[in-house]
Amino acid sequence: MIMNKNHSGFTLLEVLIALLVLSVGLLGLASLQTRGLATGHNAYLRSQAVLLARDMVERIRANGNPGLAETAYSIAYDHEQGNSDCVTTSCAPNAMARFDIDQWLLSLSNTLPAGDGEITKNNNGHQITVRWDANRSGRVDNLKSYTLNLDLRT
Repeated sequence: MIMNKNHSGFTLLEVLIALLVLSVGLLGLASLQTRGLATGHNAYLRSQAVLLARDMVERIRANGNPGLAETAYSIAYDHEQGNSDCVTTSCAPNAMARFDIDQWLLSLSNTLPAGDGEITKNNNGHQITVRWDANRSGRVDNLKSYTLNLDLRT
């Protein structure tokens, strides 16, 4: 009996190793895709925060009362919303400031996860800070923020 030593084809071990290498590569691609989606979503939230901070800047400037902007537009994170409605009725500048703040805070909470804002007076104008929960963790120490400084002299 003569044995032929020329075998062709793959052994089961070679197939299993190739399958293992392929599965590790596919897991790496899935991880890369997930990380890319999370980064893209964080960039979207940051761009929304920038737009909303600039919206408040334009509201302050549009009110047209620089003396009022010194006090009426200052709010902290522990704010309460007012009840003014300046869409259907004309409002005094003070009521318009309260309306602007209410609309801005509503936009923040509707657009950003746990979105909130703070406006503080500094030397030459205001500092507008928008914060949100980018990870949706619910922890206060894990919030992202964007700060914009407004100079009322220009």
